[in-house]
Amino acid sequence: MLPSVPYNSPLGYHDEDVMRKADEEFTSQNGNPFLGVIYTINTHPPFPIPKGFPEAYSPKDMTNKYYNSLRYSDHALEIFFNLAKTRPYFKDTIFVFVSDHAAHATKSIFDQHHIPMLVYSPDYIQPGINPVVGSQLDLLPTILGLLQLKTPHSSWGRNLFEVREIRVLPLQ
Repeated sequence: MLPSVPYNSPLGYHDEDVMRKADEEFTSQNGNPFLGVIYTINTHPPFPIPKGFPEAYSPKDMTNKYYNSLRYSDHALEIFFNLAKTRPYFKDTIFVFVSDHAAHATKSIFDQHHIPMLVYSPDYIQPGINPVVGSQLDLLPTILGLLQLKTPHSSWGRNLFEVREIRVLPLQ
């Protein structure tokens, strides 16, 4: 469901509006299980930010505009989590953050798809770093594993929490 305000960005809605609407929708589930997806857009060219949001970097070039958009997107996430932490759904939710790609002009095609995944659920998952390399194909089996759901699926991926780190040794 989209925010009721008119588009306020060249790309659609600013991240803060999307985050507030997501919180509203998640809250409206009244304790029922749900899958919610939030797609943010401000960190995509032309890197728009709302009028009045403080720019830390002079928007003289696309790199600085990108950095300003990252700051704004972080701000929008902070707003979302400040709201979510006050809601009943927060305690029983697994939040998964993943990017579709990295955004930097100097990155190769391979490096643009070398992205982190963050899983956040303070009551269920211990903080830590898993060094296993995965891909977006691993999202579905990883989430099913976190939910302890043994169900058939057609993903070619694997549950990243069950994969042991593989060390590649140099050829002799």
